[in-house]
Amino acid sequence: MGAARALAVRWLAGWGYVERLEDIRLCVSELAANAVLHGVPPGREFSLEVDADGPLLRIGVRDSGGSLPEVAQADVDMCSGRGLRLVAALADDFGVTAHRPGKTVWVAFKAGCPRPLVNEGIEGASRRQSEAWRGVGAAGAHGSEGEAARSVTPMVRAAASWFLAQQALPRHQTVKLLDGDFRAHLAFLMPQIERLVAEAPGGGVRATLALAGVEEARRRLAVPEQPGLRGEVERVRWLARSVMVLRDHHDALTCGSPLIDGQAAG
Repeated sequence: MGAARALAVRWLAGWGYVERLEDIRLCVSELAANAVLHGVPPGREFSLEVDADGPLLRIGVRDSGGSLPEVAQADVDMCSGRGLRLVAALADDFGVTAHRPGKTVWVAFKAGCPRPLVNEGIEGASRRQSEAWRGVGAAGAHGSEGEAARSVTPMVRAAASWFLAQQALPRHQTVKLLDGDFRAHLAFLMPQIERLVAEAPGGGVRATLALAGVEEARRRLAVPEQPGLRGEVERVRWLARSVMVLRDHHDALTCGSPLIDGQAAG
């Protein structure tokens, strides 16, 4: 649930949307919670879809459950039952689309036109954007932060690659959001790699390079915020490099694929 609401807000902020983000965060949290608690069989997935077209935003949470949600008239003494009432009050539109199997519960917002992104210009900021993500229901909803980190691994890796490829300065809010993403993912990866190395028989060059990458990531994480946008972009670029390097080391340790010479240096 936390990953779903964070992803929705991050995508929208990255596309240049700055209005209604708190309302959207609350609605996504409620929809994801309902999918996990009432719509997703144990071990099955739910999906989050975010679509932006000019000033119109549509966010949907799809699950495979058969029951349709209802906006209950919650009593003042009830501890639950107010979630969909909150969603209906905050969103400009709200509804359910039935599937076979399952359903999509969606909300729509009039959020104003997105601000132009520095690296894309006005045309890039105004075009239609969409993203999707899958989360795990039941046991996964009450699992560890590591489970949440694993579920967003492809997106974080893609974000790191995108950030390193940018030639123009991204918006400060984008840099700040990616800083948090990269830090959280590195915090997940570093102990995982250390555990894999400790469990690997013989160690060898692969283990040595992986541990060197972990130590370098720790040094980069310890660097304080830098003055100005350019300084912050450079600092977060080093974190993005560590994300790419440690992902490769993690994949090599778990799949046995060869490491490329020089990867550990970042």
